[in-house]
Amino acid sequence: MRIANVVLLLVATMTSLIAQDTVIFRDDAAASLFRTSRMNMSGREATIRELLALHMTGRIRIATPDGAAESGTTDIKVLLPDRYLRVDSTPGATRYSGFDRDILLSAIKAGDSTSTVPDALRAAALQSERRRLAYLMIGATTYVSADLSPVIYSAGYGADVRVVEAIDANRSFLLRLVFGESMLPTRLEYPGGTMTFADRRVADGLQMPFRITSTGGNGRLVDEITFETVRVNGDLSSRDFKITVAQ
Repeated sequence: MRIANVVLLLVATMTSLIAQDTVIFRDDAAASLFRTSRMNMSGREATIRELLALHMTGRIRIATPDGAAESGTTDIKVLLPDRYLRVDSTPGATRYSGFDRDILLSAIKAGDSTSTVPDALRAAALQSERRRLAYLMIGATTYVSADLSPVIYSAGYGADVRVVEAIDANRSFLLRLVFGESMLPTRLEYPGGTMTFADRRVADGLQMPFRITSTGGNGRLVDEITFETVRVNGDLSSRDFKITVAQ
């Protein structure tokens, strides 16, 4: 009975790990680039597939509707495969975004008032947050979320350029990922925006980006994050993915 239980546990663990990294490579060049990138990032390719959690805190600049920018702090928690919470705090408001499995975590608190996403828009907002996490993870760590499930193929390889592109099951464009000289991602392009990843440093064994800049159409700044702490596979649980009045 004990042996059977151990076998079942191993099968469940392997299934979970495989489900967390869902990708099809159309050509050997793209697959080789991802393997090399993961080796350079952690010294071991399997480390990325075994990634469980991230907790990142730091400073943020957020673009305002009038074209200016406001500064504040950000706290980003990720518990793979399906929990994510980002809290951006500025002098005027605290913004929550993310999800706990199929529950949208999104609200804006300003003073004593709290606004949430209308019911009619929650499904679309949940999908948007899932996609945002998926883009963050593939650009920061090459971790491929099941929310993307991409088909990835090489779109350029040489001394100065290493690029892959990806399409979804409907053959629609998903992303374009550019790798730098160190074979680590430096730029991610996706429908409606771009993320750049810079100032990589070792954090708990991974070469993590400590500066991430997001832009929208025409290169318009969305936000720029400079992390002060990055924890990999730290002590996070489902209790960390809630929005409460006390927050």
